[in-house]
Amino acid sequence: MNYQLVIGAGGHLRLQRPAPSFPAPTLRRTLRDSNTVRSIAYISDPQPPESGPDPVPSSLVTVSIDTAAAVPWSVSVTRCDLAIENKSKEANRITGTIVSAANIPTQLTDIRILYGPVVDAALESVPGLRADKMPPSPITMTNEASLHGGLKVNFPALLQIANQEVADEVKDLDITLLWQIEPSKFLFDAQFEITLALPNFDFLDPSARGVFGNQVVIVLGNLELEVRDEGYLFTLQLGGGVGVKASLGRVSLLGFAAITIFFVAGTDTIGLGASLLLRGDADAVLVEIEVSAEAKLFVLPVTCDASGRVTTWVVGQVTLAIEITLAFFVDIEVDVQWEAGFKLEEGPSCELPAEVS
Repeated sequence: MNYQLVIGAGGHLRLQRPAPSFPAPTLRRTLRDSNTVRSIAYISDPQPPESGPDPVPSSLVTVSIDTAAAVPWSVSVTRCDLAIENKSKEANRITGTIVSAANIPTQLTDIRILYGPVVDAALESVPGLRADKMPPSPITMTNEASLHGGLKVNFPALLQIANQEVADEVKDLDITLLWQIEPSKFLFDAQFEITLALPNFDFLDPSARGVFGNQVVIVLGNLELEVRDEGYLFTLQLGGGVGVKASLGRVSLLGFAAITIFFVAGTDTIGLGASLLLRGDADAVLVEIEVSAEAKLFVLPVTCDASGRVTTWVVGQVTLAIEITLAFFVDIEVDVQWEAGFKLEEGPSCELPAEVS
């Protein structure tokens, strides 16, 4: 590598290279490896998903050092990938450019989210998940040597900022991504949520219009994939309900009750359930507050050993939550959950999966 570190006036240092960037060799580092889940970091992966037959360019490393400049140093690395494998098959991958400098925290930019073949087929009709431009995500290393990251994208709010029309019926169209890597555990969670409020349904006495606000029928959809060391859990939740909406100045208000059914599939389990959801939203464009209470009841057969022994669990959960979203991307959520369950079979039993409990 041809470079010089030049000492200038006042003892300032400047990195001098023939070109500002150089291609990085292929690097592959396994960050976490368990019986079911493996997380792998790549630089210059020669065969990433969706690469096709053409050669894929190497990652580019750009390093700048000039202690006399306003920004004394900066580093960027393109095509940095974090791949999640489940039972030796890639489930999903986050790819982007790592950027760090003296004046900004380390972050991942130009983010793309790629999914493995199973989830990819289910989400084929959601082009936003393949967006070439997504908001930067901070990267944090904690004192316990764990890597945390997260991102929430509110598509209706983004479209409004871009002066694009959004149908009034669309109340939620969000993607939330969370990941956590520690020496002792791993977690990745991807969630897609949609809520529609369809007006002009007279489920209340029509003469009461204006007293209760505009009556609406609610349609809900939620698709979630959670991957842990213990395995994965896929949840599809659909439902509907009734509610009212109103406005208080520039604040849009929505309150509703809904009943949902959901399907759960995991590494060693598959089940069905239903829930009752009460929710209230207040949306002031840059600030959104959501308060909810949900009661769930589901039946979950669990297989826990090679002999095929199955334990059927009946589980009830009650969750109270408050979520605050600031400036579309900062998401703060506090929830409290109570859970109780019993098994239908007697004798030795399979434990309830950690992804559920």
